[in-house]
Amino acid sequence: MALSEATLDPSTPDLINLRKILEACIYVPDISDATQSAGLSREQRFCLALDRFESTTRVFDQSYYESEVLQIGTTEDELDNKLRREARQVGVAESHFPVVKRRRTHRSSRHLSHLRQSTQTIDSTVDHKTSTSSSDPSARSSLQPSSLRASISSRPSVSAPPSDRTTARHSTSASNNTHDPTPATSVVSLNSTSSQSSSFSNRIFGKRRDSRHSLTQFFRRGSSSRPSGTRADNLPTDTSLQYSENNSNHGTIAEEPNLASPNSHESQDMSSIQSLSISSRTSISSFGEQQPHQDISGVDKECLESFMQTKAFRQLQALCEEEMHRFNSFATDQHIALPLILGRNYLYSKERKQTKLAELRKEHEAEIEKMEDRHADKELSLREIHRAAMDDKAVRNSTAIKHVTSRIASLGDEATPEHHLRLEEEQSALKRLAKKHEAEMRNLVRYQEGKKLELLRKQEKDLEELSKSLDKSLENQRKEKAAKLHHNISRLDDLVEERRSKLVARFFLRLQILKAMTSETAKIESALPLSILGLPPAFTASLGYS
Repeated sequence: MALSEATLDPSTPDLINLRKILEACIYVPDISDATQSAGLSREQRFCLALDRFESTTRVFDQSYYESEVLQIGTTEDELDNKLRREARQVGVAESHFPVVKRRRTHRSSRHLSHLRQSTQTIDSTVDHKTSTSSSDPSARSSLQPSSLRASISSRPSVSAPPSDRTTARHSTSASNNTHDPTPATSVVSLNSTSSQSSSFSNRIFGKRRDSRHSLTQFFRRGSSSRPSGTRADNLPTDTSLQYSENNSNHGTIAEEPNLASPNSHESQDMSSIQSLSISSRTSISSFGEQQPHQDISGVDKECLESFMQTKAFRQLQALCEEEMHRFNSFATDQHIALPLILGRNYLYSKERKQTKLAELRKEHEAEIEKMEDRHADKELSLREIHRAAMDDKAVRNSTAIKHVTSRIASLGDEATPEHHLRLEEEQSALKRLAKKHEAEMRNLVRYQEGKKLELLRKQEKDLEELSKSLDKSLENQRKEKAAKLHHNISRLDDLVEERRSKLVARFFLRLQILKAMTSETAKIESALPLSILGLPPAFTASLGYS
């Protein structure tokens, strides 16, 4: 019986079988929150999960996930590529696109030393071009390195002469008069660790009064809400970077990001995004890990409020909520099904054990029946022999009695005691023969009973050995399945986290596509936060779209 949340009515046999499965489970998952949110009882949720996922292979089936949750006729990768094409067609900025990130690997000390050397080299090669780029558009575009838009791990280290690296210091007051030192334009994450990013930021702008990390400032809601008239020269003078008066031109300065360039935040933001990690278990992040949330001006807020009242936005909101509900239900059933499938398999194994024992008992019973039949045939055969012997003896005994009786009668008083003794023997011969036959029958029955008892003992021993063998095999199988369950749960956690990040990234990209297609929000340069869709914060947690 196919079950669903809409029509879920498990039968009594299903509930009885479920109780047996729960008793056979290694552990029972806690689904109190899931059952309350879906309005289902605990037993109903378990029955739904078992009916939905018949095997572990079904739990990890990608095509089943795409048909049940995404409800598409293509693959998830094709859906992502289609959304990217649509986003490019409507003019969504590349910085708003999902960024594929591979699982982090442990870096060797050699690699880390290379990154530290790159950080020190970049820190010592900033020259006067950063101060003059604001007034020269051509220089501004030339100072925007394309390598920063790629992963930072592929960026080459800057190789400037040692004398130039130690003397290339210049004041940033000129460039600070042309841009706002927002976190988006002042932080460049060069390494995967936050401490290296913070160290580089402190060397450029000095240590800030707030002791929190610069990346924390980067994602603070109020970090970019300072007035447009605020300049970097308002920073404390004792923390500003002191450059040397030597304004020599270096050939490698093109490797440095232009802090005054209006497009510099794009490459910087992406490099910072690529250097973070959602989770140690997540193998891919569909949109980096963080998107800078800049406060929107009053005019943009009015446009945003108008945008949120449109029919297209409400349709997108309903679509995302429905897809999120399907995803949560699917993921919950996956986590429920894994231990229940193991418990059900263990229950089936126990039932197979009992079936094998019952089959062996039937074989034993059949063997006993065959033995009893053979014994009965032997008894009948012996009785026939006894009857024939008794008949023959009776005929001959009757003749002998008549002969002895007539002999004694003819002798009269001359008959000797021997004649009378023979007569008595002939008269009791039949009784003695009957007793002999009875003793032979008893011996036969005793022999047959011994053979039957011997067979029963052998059968009992075989049954006990089979039961022990099945128990041992079942216990070994249970241990192997328990270890496999632990692996599958970890694997499922990774898979769910990966799918969740992809799903949220599609929500975010669909929102940006709708923003670009709507006249009220098309002029807003920053990405719209995903929080306006009203999704639960826990669903988008650690993904940085709010």
